[in-house]
Amino acid sequence: MLNISEFVDVGYVSKSHGIEGNVVLRINDSFPDETDEIEFIFIEIDGGLVPFKIVEINLRNSLTALLKVEDIDTDEQLKRLIGCPVFFAKKDLNSNISESNTDITGYLLFDKKQGEIGLIDSVLDYKTNELIRILLNKKEILIPFNNELVVSIDNKKKEIIMRLPDGLLDINKQS
Repeated sequence: MLNISEFVDVGYVSKSHGIEGNVVLRINDSFPDETDEIEFIFIEIDGGLVPFKIVEINLRNSLTALLKVEDIDTDEQLKRLIGCPVFFAKKDLNSNISESNTDITGYLLFDKKQGEIGLIDSVLDYKTNELIRILLNKKEILIPFNNELVVSIDNKKKEIIMRLPDGLLDINKQS
């Protein structure tokens, strides 16, 4: 059985679209800007995550995306998916983290709850943990840089959105 903690909820199936087996996804802030390299989407059906191979996925706007998956062709199959939550595997969303972490110096870091944190000064590579270093009011703030915390990386805007643990920034400010 798939462990839900290894997946990111990116929205739900809103309705069917057209006659070619497409569905409209109502997406949330966790939906990535780039989906070209993601092979599978996971749809929660009867309490379990079911993988579907993506044929095509297109962002329509900031709220919806159009999805076509393999093996879903009939109206009956489509209707069963309406209202079901959809997920991407965290490993698929963050596969570029370890390869590109040296390239994120100068990116702006945001937290989902607190908003803008600051500009990334450097990435420190320790044996078991990579840390983002931000200088804020002449104080060093260190933030773990790993798949569990990263929501999205937008290379065009040079922005990273993370879901930081409560109190992490407070600890950094006190030291």
